[in-house]
Amino acid sequence: MLLIWLIQVCSALDDINCALVSCDSETDSQYCLLYNNSTEDNSVFLNYPKCDTDCSYEKLYLVNDTWGNVKCRDYNETLRLPTGAFCSLAQNCSSNICSVPRCYGVPEGDYCRDDGGCMPFYHCENNVCTESYQEGDSCEIDNQCPPGHGCDKGECTLFFLKSIGESSDDGKFCKSNYAINGYCDSLLINRTGVELDSPFFCKIEETCDYISKRNGELLFSRPCACAGVKYKGGGYCTFELEHADKIVNEQYIYMTYTYSNCSGDYSHTDDPRILYQCGSISEDQFNFFWNLRGRARYWGFYQTGAINNCSVYFDLFDTVYDLDLYAFANSLNAVMFALIGASLI
Repeated sequence: MLLIWLIQVCSALDDINCALVSCDSETDSQYCLLYNNSTEDNSVFLNYPKCDTDCSYEKLYLVNDTWGNVKCRDYNETLRLPTGAFCSLAQNCSSNICSVPRCYGVPEGDYCRDDGGCMPFYHCENNVCTESYQEGDSCEIDNQCPPGHGCDKGECTLFFLKSIGESSDDGKFCKSNYAINGYCDSLLINRTGVELDSPFFCKIEETCDYISKRNGELLFSRPCACAGVKYKGGGYCTFELEHADKIVNEQYIYMTYTYSNCSGDYSHTDDPRILYQCGSISEDQFNFFWNLRGRARYWGFYQTGAINNCSVYFDLFDTVYDLDLYAFANSLNAVMFALIGASLI
């Protein structure tokens, strides 16, 4: 299931307006989130069994007076999946070829409707499957470039290699996987004029300021967000936290890839679930980046443990996984490569 990532929005609140969020055991699979306002403590439940299709969990941070039940999204029968995506029917593939369990692409020179209908390392140009451009070639869109590359400043460029301060058309080209105002950047989080460290705790009535690491500019301010429990006055600064310097730093340099079993958007993405499905990253890389993103996007609930019992089941995050161990291993690898390179000079 493709996860619809959390939109972390919140109104200025008193603690009394924060709903309790927990896992539930209801059997009505029509709904993925259930709201119960029949008790003094308004409650929100992540509903079992999980949807067969996508569910939007964007309401988890909202105040309870905006709540209502959230339905599972209807399956899109007209969805055209790219080569390498899981399928059961030919009509769901852009190529109209489903070699169960995956969509299969058409070869070079054959007719195509879009980039996803071609074989890996090819794109659809004038309705004909055409070999991908090479790194450094001129381009107009990402899908013209080879897997793991995109069109940055009109040139096929490898993802996740630019440092903070370098100009870029998209965050995917940055080690931080974040760009704003045309430059690679990351976010520093302030509260009442003081920079916060993890876990970015705040009082519900406070405002969190998000500062550019590149130039110190105030980019935006958002209210302190609820976290699924009734801590008196307590919440977290959670908006865009997956781009916070003290969460992500420049870790995405470890997710660069140049291979894919897929085509189209699936071979030019920063979604670790798709990249693992397409053979672009290893299981270790997938586990690290899936958890890095999931914990950041559902940060308040990860900190309070409100949904620990079902966070893995709903594909949100794994509370047991050790992020630091993987990051430490990659740091050692980087040092080793640097030492080897120096010894060859």
